[in-house]
Amino acid sequence: MKNDRKVRITMNKKDILEIKRRFKKEACTFTRMCGCYVDADRNKITKIGETFLNLEDEEFYKYLEIAKKVLSGTIGNNLLELEFPLAEEAAGGRQQFLMGLRESRLKNDDLMDTFYDMIIDSYDYVGNYLILIFHDAYDVMTKTSDNDKLDESEEVYEYLLCAICPVNLTKPGLGYREDENRIGPRIRDWVVGAPDTGFVFPAFTDRSTDIHSVMFYTRDTKTPHTEFMEAGLGCGAKFTATEKKLTFQNIVKDEQLDLIACHHAGGERLLFAVQFDFIFAQGLVQTARVQRGELLHQIVVQPGGGETFDFQYFHGSFLSKLRIG
Repeated sequence: MKNDRKVRITMNKKDILEIKRRFKKEACTFTRMCGCYVDADRNKITKIGETFLNLEDEEFYKYLEIAKKVLSGTIGNNLLELEFPLAEEAAGGRQQFLMGLRESRLKNDDLMDTFYDMIIDSYDYVGNYLILIFHDAYDVMTKTSDNDKLDESEEVYEYLLCAICPVNLTKPGLGYREDENRIGPRIRDWVVGAPDTGFVFPAFTDRSTDIHSVMFYTRDTKTPHTEFMEAGLGCGAKFTATEKKLTFQNIVKDEQLDLIACHHAGGERLLFAVQFDFIFAQGLVQTARVQRGELLHQIVVQPGGGETFDFQYFHGSFLSKLRIG
């Protein structure tokens, strides 16, 4: 378990796949699942609480499919690692509450109601939705340097997985009414969709528990629920890779790049100083025209070390590089 905030190891694809691969009938160890159905007026309509492994197969596989979705997509776009500020790790903070909820193994009704209220109060959504939360305890087996598993436990990764799913009314239409033996209006009902938003707490990084972070999932990478990141989980919001790309495109389109051309001796060298308010996604290439009498053909953004990024500017056949960090 990682208790030192100074040592920051971010989650990677191997860590996520290690957890996701266990979401099968023969490998799943979810101990309990709870949920709350919320209507468009933010009223709690019904609540559920089940021993997960006791569910009928049809329900079991449907719920398991929902849990898998929370671990799907691309790191940095659909999956964001959010870090708790110190204040949220103090008494009364969101991280401390989630620690208590995990320790309860979803068996404390008062804590469950507080959890549902926390989501309802902070999740900005128009329509009905279902809150689902799963508890699991994964016995992390020791691996050798060549990735062979040994028959001994390294630690137990105990975590919560939450999925927030839209619930929509099926479309009207015609269908066969078996009880009346005729074609008539189809009976409309409410159907649970794939999760829009979710999270896993604590994060699983470097095959270990990271109590200082939560893994946040969003299906919509253009407009994720940042209000839930902040008010619901108590973390600072992060841009998805899609948001960064779209914002950069808008900056280029509106010709808002702050470029300062500096000519050196003999005009043989051309440098551009650039100021940005955030870091762009790796490999982003865009075209821009600068209203300073100079044509800037391409901007290639490549990561350096840490928060340092290299900006390469192609001016005709001339390449100029500038490191921002």
